[in-house]
Amino acid sequence: MKEEKLSFEKVWLMFQETDKKINKLAIESDKTEKQIKNLGKEIGNLGNSFGRYTEGMLGPSIRKILNKLGAESAYANFTDPKKNKFEFDYVGTVNGSINKVFLVEVKTTLSEEHIKKFIEKLKIVSNEVSDFKGKKVIGAIASISYLEKDREIVLSNGLYFMNISNDIAKLDTPKSFVPKEF
Repeated sequence: MKEEKLSFEKVWLMFQETDKKINKLAIESDKTEKQIKNLGKEIGNLGNSFGRYTEGMLGPSIRKILNKLGAESAYANFTDPKKNKFEFDYVGTVNGSINKVFLVEVKTTLSEEHIKKFIEKLKIVSNEVSDFKGKKVIGAIASISYLEKDREIVLSNGLYFMNISNDIAKLDTPKSFVPKEF
């Protein structure tokens, strides 16, 4: 092998070429990062759309269940008007001397984390949302896909459980079940 002597000019040209390549890679990396972010947003929107579809599809059967549990009125998509902090997929209210509110969370695929977050919301919602102040708060979770252990966690925490099949929600609690009032 013949050794080539590098002059300052040759080294300088090599640095310039390397710099151009690094800049080109940085630009391509930025484009890729933006594409990944956009893809993440699109996937999130798709998940939200599927969730809204599931909630809408189940509306009639969830309302029937809430009415069966004693709710005088039932409606979908509650968002706390003052703080925008609390959202519930379905709400059923009982007024008069009973003064109760049923709050329902619909999940396509239920997880222990979903259950924990929902229980935390239930614990504070009657103090934070003026529409629910002074009412007994009772929770329910409806899910299409779940593990039996998660269903048991729901029930053991005093929440109603609704399973979903064939586009219909069905109450899935033992006859001896007593819901917890939050």
